Amino acid sequence: ILGPVMPKPPEETTRDAWGRETSFSISHAKPEIATPEGVAEYARSAPTVEQVRESFDFQGAYRDYLKVSVETQREAGDMLVIPHTLGYAPAFPTSDGVYTYEAFLMACALYPDDMARLFAAWGETARCRYETAAAAIREHDLPRIIWTGQDICDAKGPVLSPALLERLYFPVLSRAFEPLK
Repeated sequence: ILGPVMPKPPEETTRDAWGRETSFSISHAKPEIATPEGVAEYARSAPTVEQVRESFDFQGAYRDYLKVSVETQREAGDMLVIPHTLGYAPAFPTSDGVYTYEAFLMACALYPDDMARLFAAWGETARCRYETAAAAIREHDLPRIIWTGQDICDAKGPVLSPALLERLYFPVLSRAFEPLK
């Protein structure tokens, strides 16, 4: 059984371009940054890989992964649970609530060097999470499988060019997944 993404009441869900309900929660916060230049400036302030590692709570993340895995398996009984770690993969936000989606995508295209710093920070956070998950899996004989992912495509393909994905996203994704191999 895959970790569930439970349906939400209509008043708590967004709608897609055709008016259909989605599984995404409504955010009441309006993004403050609406220009690619603003997103690039925000990206330049992202922590370094070293700063991410120094501030990451490895013990807390280990404890949280173990708790969710064990408790969910207990609730599932005889069904094998594949842990839900969708928030673990390196971020590829439609918006993190700080900036608009359009500004984020334009900043990736116009300011890839600045955006690389932001992607590197997200990637290192993901790697730290996966390091703790891998340790919990080994040390507690948990299933050696994780369900993860990010939305980087729509019905027409990737939302960034393959060249930008190769430059900004795929290297941090590869590094993040190393502890799981």
